[in-house]
Amino acid sequence: MPGGVRFLGNVNLPRLLKIAAGYNQVPDLFDAYNRLCPPVEIPNFLGALSVLLAKGILTNQGRRSGGAEGTTSGSR
Repeated sequence: MPGGVRFLGNVNLPRLLKIAAGYNQVPDLFDAYNRLCPPVEIPNFLGALSVLLAKGILTNQGRRSGGAEGTTSGSR
């Protein structure tokens, strides 16, 4: 993680980055995160996810065809 930040709102950022690429929908990512890590509240999770997206650490690829836009996938 750039800057050495590991947790934001009790969300483990390196772990979130590691699993994010495997999910296309935020609700699925949230459920997976809470299964793999100590559970967090949805506002904390969304806040951490938003920071990772805003900083360009995690990118939103969306789906090119036949899928909903605004899904989270891939990381740098």
